Amino acid sequence: MPLTEKPPVTRTEIVQAPADRAPTASSPIAQDASLLLVPICFMAIWAGVVCIIADTWKLNRKEVKTTRNLAQLPCKKCQFFSNNPYMKCAVNPHMAMTPDATDCSDFRSRSAKTIHSTNR
Repeated sequence: MPLTEKPPVTRTEIVQAPADRAPTASSPIAQDASLLLVPICFMAIWAGVVCIIADTWKLNRKEVKTTRNLAQLPCKKCQFFSNNPYMKCAVNPHMAMTPDATDCSDFRSRSAKTIHSTNR
């Protein structure tokens, strides 16, 4: 019987690095960056909220102004006016519910219509 030789076994040992050379999870640079990002993000969010509120406020003011102007127009009191979205006025459809309608020469009051219908 031949002698079988066993291969030499090498052992690997894991040695921990000393505490002064070990990498840390939170380095001072990362801490400084996070301290800088928190107030910047906070201010950015509030700036977005303020912009949304300002845009809503401006839109609301514009709609109120437009509604007030439309309420002063005589069209809704005219007998030729209808609430049809395709043709608001039978006589002057291009001029109905616009600022040009304030001096409409074809304006007839609705009350005159009721007087004529009761006389028949």
